[in-house]
Amino acid sequence: MRTGFYTMKFDSCELVCLRGTHRPIPLPHRETVIIGRTKQTLISDPRCSREQLEICADWESGEVLIKQIGSNNSAVDDKELNKGEITRLPNNATLYILSGEYPHIVKVKHHYTNKVTAGCSGKRHSSDTDNEKFSVPAKKSKLQKEIHSSKDKESIPAKVKSTKSKDLKNKHRSDKVKGEIQVNEVSSVQNKSKKTKHESESLPTNSESSDQTKTAPPCPSSRWNQFSHLMVYTKKGTYSRKKIAGFDLDGTIICTQSGKVFPQHSGDWKIIFPQVISRLKELFQNGYKVVLFTNQHGVKTGNVKMEEMKNKIENIVNKLGIPIQVFVATGTGVFRKPVNGMWMYLQDKENDNITIDHMKSFYVGDAAGRPDHWKPGKKKDFSCSDRLFAININVKFYTPEEYFLSAEVAPFNMPDFDPRRILASTPLTNPPKSLTTKKQELIIMVGYPAAGKSTLVKAYLEPANYVQINRDILGNWKKCVALCRQNLENGKSVVIDNTNPDRESRKRYIDIAKQLCIPCRCFHFDVSLNHARHNEKYRVMISKSKPIPDMVMHSYRKHLEVPTISEGFAEILSINFVPKFSSPMHEKLYNSFLLDRYFEEKN
Repeated sequence: MRTGFYTMKFDSCELVCLRGTHRPIPLPHRETVIIGRTKQTLISDPRCSREQLEICADWESGEVLIKQIGSNNSAVDDKELNKGEITRLPNNATLYILSGEYPHIVKVKHHYTNKVTAGCSGKRHSSDTDNEKFSVPAKKSKLQKEIHSSKDKESIPAKVKSTKSKDLKNKHRSDKVKGEIQVNEVSSVQNKSKKTKHESESLPTNSESSDQTKTAPPCPSSRWNQFSHLMVYTKKGTYSRKKIAGFDLDGTIICTQSGKVFPQHSGDWKIIFPQVISRLKELFQNGYKVVLFTNQHGVKTGNVKMEEMKNKIENIVNKLGIPIQVFVATGTGVFRKPVNGMWMYLQDKENDNITIDHMKSFYVGDAAGRPDHWKPGKKKDFSCSDRLFAININVKFYTPEEYFLSAEVAPFNMPDFDPRRILASTPLTNPPKSLTTKKQELIIMVGYPAAGKSTLVKAYLEPANYVQINRDILGNWKKCVALCRQNLENGKSVVIDNTNPDRESRKRYIDIAKQLCIPCRCFHFDVSLNHARHNEKYRVMISKSKPIPDMVMHSYRKHLEVPTISEGFAEILSINFVPKFSSPMHEKLYNSFLLDRYFEEKN
């Protein structure tokens, strides 16, 4: 008796970084590949071991095995791995080199063969002669031997446990998102952009479309919802789906009809490219939920009336001719791109509990960080916020020209400051030195607002009985000088917790220390302009702190005179910013891009 069945075989297999930070890593047939903190992955995070994971792909069986060998947890989708644990990588799963970080996928080219087995003779035939190169049994890798030697009864509960764990983590994630938004509001991948590539990577096949049967019923009627500084418009007939085709609005879907940079009135718009409507319809027909994400701060400032904005959105959606959902950020908090608040609200509240497939989703926007003359006659992009938004939400990114016009990938510049590189393991001082001393002294802080000065005082100096003197508390520099003298004369150590950018502001205190023969040290905070602005933005999001205007930040930079020993300091310590977090949610927020504009750093 003969039995026919299909099996999948790989033609090629490679590990691909979803953020496009390194080249794909080949995964040869039945060879164990070590992944970790290496030149190959460009990962420099010390939490990641040099040998973090073993990966083995069996091209013949279509199976990819993962084993964690590093100390810190890796993850497959929402399931964390443990050291020594071996797991099969499911199709379309995301592999995180560290849990929640450094997302990768295994990209394969494959085909199916129809094998026929003979019940008596044991002969095997294949209808696909291309598979003959895999017919000779190869030596199994160490990783394959380990997993195949395990008992079947152990593998089945593991799968059930994984499913339960994933469901539980999805619930926790929803709770965390709600908490993150309430904290203060109520409180990339570079891809080639040829059309064929868009069709293969962005548009689903018919089989993928059939997977959308899990979707909830369509929205019964068009509606507007409001949550804090977020407005959400859902067109009648919109389906919640796992694949999201996200788009910016201005400069991506529409442009001004007048030709001006900014619209002259609510009706001053037109569809930016002829291809837009047909491409969006194609996406909808192929199982995507089309979602627009737009920053409209003009509503909060009063430059744009709420009702006019609503009417404009509705008219645009009607023109596009398909059911669409639109997220409008009207404020400056967690909902404003590039912060991921709008995306998280979509995932948590506006997608009927259907988990978003980040690997198949993508985002298109014109704020891409392209420089002057990225194309003849083109000015530089006003921002990089759309590209950063895509990085924050962990999906592929395209510019409008790349997606709609199949243009080549344009050059672009990423911000000099990358919050993902700020590590809690960084030493506090450079070189390592003690922050406090048992002898009486005066310490003068020098650093941007939000550089971490007051945090350091409270964490290290106040517990050592240093007296904090702060101009924000006292009101003016004369009161600060008087209180400094008073405490030094009383035998106490003092720390001047002000920005103190120039020699003149520091000299007032150094002179007192000289008169009283007390040593004076300087703590200079190694924090750039954009790093300080990032810290300030984060602080406002998680607390009730008042925003610091960019004008104040620029004033510090303008007046900064780097401190020198010749001013009268006994020592100058360079202080690194070392973040501390009260929750994983805060850490994840801090490690995201938060600024919609980055200023050029001066040397």
